[in-house]
Amino acid sequence: MPSVLEVLIVDDSAAIRKILQRMLKQAEIPLGEIYEAGEGVEAVDTLRKQKVGLVLSDINMPNMDGLEFCQAGSALSCVRKP
Repeated sequence: MPSVLEVLIVDDSAAIRKILQRMLKQAEIPLGEIYEAGEGVEAVDTLRKQKVGLVLSDINMPNMDGLEFCQAGSALSCVRKP
């Protein structure tokens, strides 16, 4: 059985998050759980709690934008560095 990919989708638009979910499912990628966050602070909290293999993030978001989220996420000890 192929391993599944846990995904975190970060976007302030719920409609965009649903579209990305649908696209991933249509790509027939073996998916596990798909987590959603509406902005960067929520996404960092999700990364602290859940192990994910792929993050899709918007750049322009309130509270913590996508670039700030990437910096904060990279600083977490739970995030694997390339």
